[in-house]
Amino acid sequence: VLAATGEVRYKDLVGPAKDSIAAMGAEVAPLLIDKFNTKSARERVTILEILKKIGKPAVPDLVKALKRPNGLIVERVCNSLAEIADSTAVPGLIGVAKHSRWQVREQATGALGKCRDSRANEVVHAALTDTIGQVRKSAAVAAG
Repeated sequence: VLAATGEVRYKDLVGPAKDSIAAMGAEVAPLLIDKFNTKSARERVTILEILKKIGKPAVPDLVKALKRPNGLIVERVCNSLAEIADSTAVPGLIGVAKHSRWQVREQATGALGKCRDSRANEVVHAALTDTIGQVRKSAAVAAG
């Protein structure tokens, strides 16, 4: 909580706090994913940074979370997978690339582009014709 506040007086605690949580590894990933419904942008960024530090060991839990009914959490999970950019997430990201929530489609397409896996090419190219401009832009960037 202190690490996410952004207060200058806690500056020296922020890095070690994130590092300590990340050092716990994949076992904390489900707990962090549950916190993705927070309204605090600082908390979301902190969670994202910790998941990125955990890296590949967090991917299985993140991929499982893509099946959650809460579109907001799925969107943020896609963003986390983009930061980790592990190709084992590609099938799960392809599965949500046609989500009803455009923000999920945008984040999933961007994540597929960052994974640099040829299995995603067809999905990324299909997103170039999406009805939402941000999804098309994300697809254009993902396609290179």
